[in-house]
Amino acid sequence: SIVPALSNQPLSRKEVFFHFPHYMPLGLSPPSTSVRRGRWKLIRFYADTDDQRDRFELYDLERDVGETRDLSEERSDLVVELNDAIDRYLIDTGALIPIPNPAYRPEHAADAKD
Repeated sequence: SIVPALSNQPLSRKEVFFHFPHYMPLGLSPPSTSVRRGRWKLIRFYADTDDQRDRFELYDLERDVGETRDLSEERSDLVVELNDAIDRYLIDTGALIPIPNPAYRPEHAADAKD
């Protein structure tokens, strides 16, 4: 339960996960899974590069609650650690995750967003 957090109380769990493996209309957000551990939030965007690799964003929510400064390049160690936690969560829950489309052509991606 996240009820304590809604009352500004600490949660008893070390990590909180959000899993949304679906595309949104109008390209608002690609499929993703994120984890929040303490001050840190890692977001894994599935197949979100031209070569269909996952893309990551890392935020320090104590200093950047608006998620404006991606720290994934500077803290690659933390990206690996939190991404491992996402992997364990997905396995433990049997979650379905998107897979790359072998017929994907990046030159046609802009057409699909219009």
